[in-house]
Amino acid sequence: MIGKSVFRALNGKQEVVKRCSKIVIRASSTVPQMSLPSSSENSNPLPFFRSIQNSPSLHASNNSGQFYTIDPSIKKQLFLYGGIPKTFDELCNTFKETCMMIREPALEIMDYMKSTNFNNAATRYCLYGKIGTGKSMTMAHVLHYGFENSFVIVHVPWAPYWYKFPKEYSDCPTKEGMVDLPLDAVAWLIHFKNQNSHLLADPNLSVCQDWEWSKREITKKGAPLAEIVEMGINRVKYSTNCIEALLQELKQLSDLKRCKTIVVIDGFNIFFSDKTKIKTAAFEKIPPKRVTITSPFVDITKQDWSNGAVIVSVDDLAFFRKDQRNTHYPRGLLGPEGFEHLDPFIPIETKNYSEKEFHYCIEYFLERRWIINPHAASEEGRKELAFISNRNPFNLLKVTAPL
Repeated sequence: MIGKSVFRALNGKQEVVKRCSKIVIRASSTVPQMSLPSSSENSNPLPFFRSIQNSPSLHASNNSGQFYTIDPSIKKQLFLYGGIPKTFDELCNTFKETCMMIREPALEIMDYMKSTNFNNAATRYCLYGKIGTGKSMTMAHVLHYGFENSFVIVHVPWAPYWYKFPKEYSDCPTKEGMVDLPLDAVAWLIHFKNQNSHLLADPNLSVCQDWEWSKREITKKGAPLAEIVEMGINRVKYSTNCIEALLQELKQLSDLKRCKTIVVIDGFNIFFSDKTKIKTAAFEKIPPKRVTITSPFVDITKQDWSNGAVIVSVDDLAFFRKDQRNTHYPRGLLGPEGFEHLDPFIPIETKNYSEKEFHYCIEYFLERRWIINPHAASEEGRKELAFISNRNPFNLLKVTAPL
């Protein structure tokens, strides 16, 4: 029963709140009867809007606007439990491939990471931008880069989900006044295990200190790091404690140069909000700072460790609707406490499509027969689409759905 609840918790998030409206994705049966062209089966040169480089490490500014293909096995390992918007995932299923546009914000972060001296404190990047401009997709691109370069991944697909849609909560038995989210903690540990399954067997990833869960259950110094993960998954009672121990261990292991760690948190500003839907046994609503799962992820975004990188996003949709601040800038969304915690950081803005990106996106939609209306493919039709959508990536997907 716990296993089923955990997977419902993982699949339930998907960005229900993050997407401001629902798109009706065409079922495969509505696609014309001819099969979709497959880039892998086509021996002809790739069209100009597709990149020949499917490795994020090789992406450069000359690839900006092009689409690259993610191998299905990599997509399954990285994004099985979240990390890409639900609408994009449905689109990939319709197109029978996962293609992501190479955009400047991701290229900028990857360029910084390539030139970073990892002996110094972890560099922090903050993604910000208007709704629908691609913050989550930028993070997905950077995640792929981290995966390819053997970083241990600490990824929170959409942090507000914990505080808006908790599956279960209870008073913490070891910390007075705090509340546990045991099932959500287990779900995150499964996500971590799936993303890092190829690294957890590394003998260098061993525990740096003893961790006592109960009088009979102890993880000894020198044990594989995976033991902490398995303890949290199998013993729901200790799942949040295991997350705290795991993230502390990763900071120490990174400092010891036994691994590199990349931290990616979407909707980071929710940690500094003052509201959740979580209540104590006395029916008192509590802020995120009184939820035990908050502290470990806030702590790992500090600059007190090295050999890693921290990428977070701030989003007005992270807040409850009546608390939204009508701004997309970090200072306004993080508030004084959050901004002071994250500063100094490198701000990275996501914007609407440039003319080139818009043109390439339309060409891709035409190739995949997402757009089949001949007028939409004309110069006049493209101008109309650019005007109606304001070249906003999410809005463009929405307005082209009926075409």
